[in-house]
Amino acid sequence: MQKLSDTRWACRYSACKAIRDTLQAICLLLDEMSTSKNAQRAVEARSLISAIDANFVITLELLCDILGRTQSLSCMLQSATADLAKAVDLIDIAVQDLANDRLTDKHFDEVWTAAERSYYVRCRGLILFTHLLVLNLLMVQVQQGAAIQDACDALRDACRILLYLKQLETVSLLIVRRRTKIVCHGYYAG
Repeated sequence: MQKLSDTRWACRYSACKAIRDTLQAICLLLDEMSTSKNAQRAVEARSLISAIDANFVITLELLCDILGRTQSLSCMLQSATADLAKAVDLIDIAVQDLANDRLTDKHFDEVWTAAERSYYVRCRGLILFTHLLVLNLLMVQVQQGAAIQDACDALRDACRILLYLKQLETVSLLIVRRRTKIVCHGYYAG
């Protein structure tokens, strides 16, 4: 794994993408390490396994998506020969694109589906603590007369509001802040 840069989104994108693309192998390795004779290593592995839950996977998919979509903007803004007028235009397009994603469920549905596929395909065979908690929650709701689909919909809606919309807003604000610096510091007179 590479060290993350505090300022370069491109580095964060490659790190997130590397984890997403190798998540199954990471899970299998952690599962194997969790039964290690080295107690400290086993405890650390179990701790990491419990952290790879649905929340982690949906956040990872969302970050890969957003950082991937803003990759060209990030590269342009870091270039020594950047055309700042084009950069400001690209910033405006990126902000509008993120704003449009907030207004409809289409983009979230795509990210959610990718996260579901990633979670079940890449983590198959592992019994995570959070799986047990979700199953217990669903069983309680079923016993109380609520449908399983209602519980799944509630979880999906919570992820959309608490993760997805919050992340889109945060990234939008960061991009707008960058645009403001470019315009206010006289780098761009458009």
